[in-house]
Amino acid sequence: GSNNIIAPFHLKTFSEGHGPTEYRRWYTATEPYKVEYAYGFEPYFVINKESLPPFWEFFRGRQLNKLSWVGELSLAGYTFHVDPSCFLIHINHKYFKDNNRKTRRHERKMTQEFETRFNGYLRETYGGIVDRGNRR
Repeated sequence: GSNNIIAPFHLKTFSEGHGPTEYRRWYTATEPYKVEYAYGFEPYFVINKESLPPFWEFFRGRQLNKLSWVGELSLAGYTFHVDPSCFLIHINHKYFKDNNRKTRRHERKMTQEFETRFNGYLRETYGGIVDRGNRR
């Protein structure tokens, strides 16, 4: 049945999140390969935690948290590589889409934090921002 299908994470609903992984390439690759950062990229990754910039804690939860951090890693000069000998399994769960006033207000605050304070910090620290245009 459909419960037995294994597919790339959110490939159809949020291709930006894992598109740079290039799954077609991953299926046949025998050596690790470098991929380019693109806005929205949310890879699962392994990294030495001692070298990481601090996580922008305002983005707790399910909006802008990984996107902002990975964008900052790119601006900080980190590169992203895919190891074709590795994979992980994400166990799907229900996504709660709350459309009430409190949730919309929270999402507006998150977006405002991202566009003003976070991108201001990035501009000051790295000379660039995280946005759809990938300006550096």
